[in-house]
Amino acid sequence: MVENTTESTVTVKWVFILFLVISVFGFFFTSVLSQENRITRVETQFEAMSKNIIEIKAGICELRTMQIKQMEEARDR
Repeated sequence: MVENTTESTVTVKWVFILFLVISVFGFFFTSVLSQENRITRVETQFEAMSKNIIEIKAGICELRTMQIKQMEEARDR
């Protein structure tokens, strides 16, 4: 009995090619998701940092105002 080996080798080649293509697309897909996750984290951190900077600037303005008032009171005495 002679088996038809050409069909099995062609099938194995196509399965390998299909596996290779799916692997490449899977790698790119996970890379894109990872990059999107990093971008989202950076945007969130930037928003938090900008809010903190605004609060710090407001605090500094309050301190300067208090210092000016104290200096004026000390000068008036």
